[in-house]
Amino acid sequence: MKPKKKHSFKSKLNILQKHLCHDISITELSGLYQVSETTLRRWLYRYETNGVEGLKDSETWKKYSNAKTRKGK
Repeated sequence: MKPKKKHSFKSKLNILQKHLCHDISITELSGLYQVSETTLRRWLYRYETNGVEGLKDSETWKKYSNAKTRKGK
């Protein structure tokens, strides 16, 4: 399985603008940018419900390294 690629706010917005302004399908964008259709649809939903703020990373999301989670087990 491929590791997840982190997309910046600007990258997400740029990709979605291609869909919204240039009528490029989610399927086409998925192939062009190597982002799953599910992820693109999630970004689109967040954009439609919360505007550009919906594409920014949440400050409350916790990110743990594998070493830290293994140590706790």
